[in-house]
Amino acid sequence: MDSKLSLSNLREGAAIEQFDHCLQQVLDNIQDPNTDAEGVREITLKVKFKPDKDRALGEVTVQASSKLAPTKAVLTRVFLGIDYRGKGVAREAQVPLFQNEQRPNITMFGKDQEEVKQQ
Repeated sequence: MDSKLSLSNLREGAAIEQFDHCLQQVLDNIQDPNTDAEGVREITLKVKFKPDKDRALGEVTVQASSKLAPTKAVLTRVFLGIDYRGKGVAREAQVPLFQNEQRPNITMFGKDQEEVKQQ
């Protein structure tokens, strides 16, 4: 049995488990349609060595981390106002402004309410 330290046997494979966990996060993030498809993802495996003063014993710390692509920003418009108690309120601007016979459910953006709900 070779007890020489390596990444594969360090803490019984804990470093590889940490890397694999971050790898799964990266792969899931790549498949998320709410992120930039071409954004760069990154995995960092940090290994720190801290020997004692006689250099006969030491501590090794392993930490894996991932940097994922952020989710895409989503824009909407809101009406701002004050309610009857004097508190600030906001309502998403998807309320019907008027009704007519040709398009009875028209919103302020010229879309039918059903179209807006499906977005």
